[in-house]
Amino acid sequence: DEERMRRLLVLSARGAKRMVRFFFGIWRARFLHHRRVEAVERTAVIASRRHLLRRVFAYWQIRTAYSVEQRTMLEHAQERVRLVRLGHVFFSWLSRTREIVDGRDRMQHVVHGLKMHWQRRAFRGWLKYTRRKRRERQHMQLQRTFTAWKMHSNRVRLLRAMM
Repeated sequence: DEERMRRLLVLSARGAKRMVRFFFGIWRARFLHHRRVEAVERTAVIASRRHLLRRVFAYWQIRTAYSVEQRTMLEHAQERVRLVRLGHVFFSWLSRTREIVDGRDRMQHVVHGLKMHWQRRAFRGWLKYTRRKRRERQHMQLQRTFTAWKMHSNRVRLLRAMM
């Protein structure tokens, strides 16, 4: 009977090791998936920033070309007209600069919103995973308790039968 009990304990330990390997494999797969998602997110943010920079640069080039034309025309005008137009160009430039800054601020807000969205999704996934793992651990613990009780009751029954 002790030999049988020893074999049962060895088999139980092997099963526990298999379960640990199995759950570690699941955890590792999810971890690697999470890393791939983070890489995709980083790539998307970088691409979005590059796109914004290209647009801002193109906008700046157009506006700069426009400003150069304005200055050339103003140099040929009378001094008084030149001063008035230069004042307009300055205020126009100030307005456009504010638009560029506002556009950049809006894009940063959008990028931040996207980042927060992906962080919330990652956290929710992690939370769901950990809750499921907790339930599985509780189930395994209950199973172990029941198995131990069953083994004990079998031993008691055998001892009673021997008496």
